[in-house]
Amino acid sequence: MKQVDLDGRVVYSNIVSVTFEQNEISISPNPTDGALTLAFPAKTPQYGTVQILNSSGRLLQSEALQSGEQSHPFSVSSLPAGMYFVRVTDGGVPIWVEKVVKR
Repeated sequence: MKQVDLDGRVVYSNIVSVTFEQNEISISPNPTDGALTLAFPAKTPQYGTVQILNSSGRLLQSEALQSGEQSHPFSVSSLPAGMYFVRVTDGGVPIWVEKVVKR
């Protein structure tokens, strides 16, 4: 599965479960004014968390994902304009990272 590290480089990982190798998570809208939605084509990770990190990799926000949901709305409206990373973990293991621009 293709992933992007915090420097924007493409990396590959064998730690990802088969479910997420075949089903890409998506995020919209990007860029955003604050409201974002994660979409899961199959289902959320069993022990999932969505995290917001700054460009240095510092964790700014974190919230649990509800098992079985197909979409998860969340907000970055409290953050200043800039570039951030949205990371999804399953049991503490990162399974997906995407850059997001906050206007």
